[in-house]
Amino acid sequence: MHFKFEKDVEFMDIPGKRFIIHPNSVASEVVLPENECFCVEGDCLGAGLLEVSKCLHGKPVVMSSPHFYVPEEAGDSGFNESLIHGISPSKEAHETIVDIEPITGVIIRAAKRLQANIKVRKVPDFNTFENFPSMELPVFWVEESAKLDEESGKKLYDKVLGTQKYMTIGSWVAFGLGIVLMIAGGIWAIGSRNRE
Repeated sequence: MHFKFEKDVEFMDIPGKRFIIHPNSVASEVVLPENECFCVEGDCLGAGLLEVSKCLHGKPVVMSSPHFYVPEEAGDSGFNESLIHGISPSKEAHETIVDIEPITGVIIRAAKRLQANIKVRKVPDFNTFENFPSMELPVFWVEESAKLDEESGKKLYDKVLGTQKYMTIGSWVAFGLGIVLMIAGGIWAIGSRNRE
């Protein structure tokens, strides 16, 4: 799974860089032909859907982002939202994110969001489900998130950003002091010459 930089963020006055799952990681084989290798037995599920049945001894489980959220550039998920009431994908609520403080590399906030689905397909000669559409049926979704607590955030701010501020102030003070010493040295040199 690849991540890409999305935007600059701020959390508890600490500047950070937000990374999201790269759209190519979840793109359909139509958008990115090399992703066809993720199709199981020629069944390509669409963008954002990952079949994990081989990892679960043949159980028909498909993983996705909650509410089948897929970035636009990854292509169409192929999920028909009219099949299930209440599906409403949202970038803010359903995307996996990692916010990193760029100087130290400390993760200041992260949220991993996954949805487990059952792969439902019509079974020939089984009349009970003949009107049931073939689909990925959502079972549950989970969010694991973490963020810097207030005490750790204050320590990080003081030790990294506070130190940076003091270094900036110190460099301006040193620069100003250097100018004052140059002027004083020039005045002293002119005064010494005039005394001779």
